[in-house]
Amino acid sequence: MTAEQDDEAATVVSHLHALTGLRASNWRDLGGGFTTNLALQVPGQTLVARVHPATTCRERVRALQAARQAAAAAGVPAVEPLALLALPDGRQVELEPFVEAPDPMRTPRRLVAGAPVLARLHDALRTADLPPAAHVVAFSNHVPAPEAVSVTAAAVERLRAEPAAAPEDFAEELLEHVGQVAEGEAALLAEQVEHLTYGDFWDGNVLLSRGEVAAVLDFGFLADRARVDDVALPFWFWLLEPGHGLPSSDDVDLLVRIADAYDAGAQQPLSDAERASLPLALARQPAWAGRQWLADPRPGAVSAHARKAAAELPVAQHVLAHLGTWQNALTRARRGP
Repeated sequence: MTAEQDDEAATVVSHLHALTGLRASNWRDLGGGFTTNLALQVPGQTLVARVHPATTCRERVRALQAARQAAAAAGVPAVEPLALLALPDGRQVELEPFVEAPDPMRTPRRLVAGAPVLARLHDALRTADLPPAAHVVAFSNHVPAPEAVSVTAAAVERLRAEPAAAPEDFAEELLEHVGQVAEGEAALLAEQVEHLTYGDFWDGNVLLSRGEVAAVLDFGFLADRARVDDVALPFWFWLLEPGHGLPSSDDVDLLVRIADAYDAGAQQPLSDAERASLPLALARQPAWAGRQWLADPRPGAVSAHARKAAAELPVAQHVLAHLGTWQNALTRARRGP
């Protein structure tokens, strides 16, 4: 932790002591993108304090807690909250049990192990009666297919206003790529299953132990979207793992195994149209990078986001260039050899 982060953590711990009487003998930062997550050693146990940003209202946090409880009731290993508190500055803090699960998700075997759990989570969320605040999120690592071209076009306009912020021709390549993805998705959109989904089924949020999912945490990206986008996202992160290189035939086979494992755990298996949409959902991922830099007012943010997106774009382009291979493998798996 930086000195500033350590001071912030100490302030949170002090406020929690004043609110609950719990005195932490020590604490550590568990990381996280949008929430501050602290493991607190208190008498007899370890708790996690999940501090939401000021932009997340109490109604939204209560809705997230209701979703976690619905998932746990359906047999998904979702960690249920113990308490909801408010800091003096208005930020919401959840207290929950700490789960020791040391295995990272980012291996092929663990991705496959997680797929039926994601399916059961989808089934639980689809049928749960949750508050309206559960269904809409202000920001997430996702752009729906119908919005991808417009979001990318707006991002490209901002990028063109700062031409030094990205590699030459990147803006035009990105816009052309997302347009081609949209053309491929157009005929499949009507057959997508949309409902409340988790939104970030990946390392740090999904904890594994001995090859099995031990806990699903942080429902902060919960919202309505096409479920194939939820299935595609962890695989996209897998493709971006350091040293991975461009997608290979092994990756095609792995996505088939993930789709099959998802279907094995789902009350409503993926349709052929959804399976055909999976590689297109992968190829669409650079679109949400554009939404990131549109929403980030910090000086230099456009350049940082654009450089990252430019490094990732070839992966998405490679998937799109070999779209038939991915789709044939995914739908052939349904039909059998």
